Amino acid sequence: MSTTAQPISVGAWYRRGWQAFRSNPGTLIGGVLIAFAINAAVSLVGTPASGRLILMLILSLLVGPSLWVGWAYLCLRVVRQEESGALTVFSGFRHWGPSIGGAVVYGFILIGGSILLVVPGVIWALRYCMWPFAVGERNLGVTNALRFSARITKGHKGRLFGAGLIAALLCLLLYLVLALLLVFGVVPRSFIGDPRLVAALLRDLSMLPAMVIIGPWLGAAFAVAYDDLVAAAGAAATTTEPTPPPPPT
Repeated sequence: MSTTAQPISVGAWYRRGWQAFRSNPGTLIGGVLIAFAINAAVSLVGTPASGRLILMLILSLLVGPSLWVGWAYLCLRVVRQEESGALTVFSGFRHWGPSIGGAVVYGFILIGGSILLVVPGVIWALRYCMWPFAVGERNLGVTNALRFSARITKGHKGRLFGAGLIAALLCLLLYLVLALLLVFGVVPRSFIGDPRLVAALLRDLSMLPAMVIIGPWLGAAFAVAYDDLVAAAGAAATTTEPTPPPPPT
């Protein structure tokens, strides 16, 4: 990977992320589907009928953060055109402790910022949002990953906010398109009269395109953003802990 600083452009992040997705859709879609299937299986443990909500929360904490870190690392390898496969999503379990610790600390940071006011919450969320990439790529512990994220995002929070806004708009656009299809009779009219059925149908219909298009595209776009921010900060060759072994493919 080149460490030459690229111009920081939100549009370029999404363009290059789309190019990466088009060049290797199977790996990205496979990674999303694996993570989704595991999280769905965990959520089934805590259904109201099961009465095991606490167990589900514990399993989610033990599994979810590592998949998050593994997904970030998978996206990085795809955008860098490095050898990878859908199973790279499991690479986050090599950083099981930092993954859980990072998710917990980041969660408390978001809660703390939200309690103070909305604006500090957004700023802190953007400042530390790159911690999963730092853990997955650089094998950093919780504190160093958060510090690294703060370092590379300094001066770029506005662009990250713009990138996040575009991501939200893409998801909203998908939802609106499906809602229009629903209203104009693509689905049975009997559903229209029941708001609960409408909401459930929109949720389920949006799941597939979200997993096979929007999710992989956003993951690749933010991986591009991470590389650009690292290069802009002059930190591409800086790491304080050992580099992790190659991921499974």
